[in-house]
Amino acid sequence: MVLATLYQAFSKGLPSPLPELSIQYADVARQQHQSLSTELFATQLDYWKQQLKSAPPQERLVFMLSDSRASVLLTRQDLLSGLAEHEARVVLLDANSKAIAQESQENPLGGARANNLAYTIYTSGSTGQPKGVLVNHQIPCNLVWARRKTRDL
Repeated sequence: MVLATLYQAFSKGLPSPLPELSIQYADVARQQHQSLSTELFATQLDYWKQQLKSAPPQERLVFMLSDSRASVLLTRQDLLSGLAEHEARVVLLDANSKAIAQESQENPLGGARANNLAYTIYTSGSTGQPKGVLVNHQIPCNLVWARRKTRDL
């Protein structure tokens, strides 16, 4: 029903007829910031570091950078050396950590809306070729809303 309503509006060039979400990107960012300081986060981080020890094959990284048309690449110095040539501006998180630490700790003000792109995640793809899945801000907003509803946050 919701998809049909959206499709009808968008096919006519009209804005979304759905009401604005009660939770916005700033709420998601605040919740994520709070969750980063928990013991659970540290445990999950250790788990994923073990799972992701080996980097994806070089060809996959090159494809994802090209396919996504990334304008900025956040990485570490030790991961940069094997990366093929690309167009993205590189920000080395380790080499620039002092300058980054001097930046404001406040959440940036911005005009991000629920339907703006938040990130792209690449799946393995049924053909073996990675496929980019676009995720808008509404998805993590819905996650936080559901957490608040079910966990009384």
